[in-house]
Amino acid sequence: MKLSITAPAQRDIDRAAAFYALERPGLGAEFIEEVARVLAVLRSNPWLGQRLDDTYRRALMRTFPYSLMYRLDN
Repeated sequence: MKLSITAPAQRDIDRAAAFYALERPGLGAEFIEEVARVLAVLRSNPWLGQRLDDTYRRALMRTFPYSLMYRLDN
């Protein structure tokens, strides 16, 4: 499965990582690692996320109060 992250989504990820880095050293890196883990899971099983509507799905992060919104394209 090809995966692409939109520019606005990447900005959100970067901002959240920067926020967490200020909260505790290393926490920003942990956030980025969790994003990467969820993306790896979705690459291998794209249907895993909760269906939100006819287009979008959501995958929850385990250790942070965020979710990744995505869509499957043919």
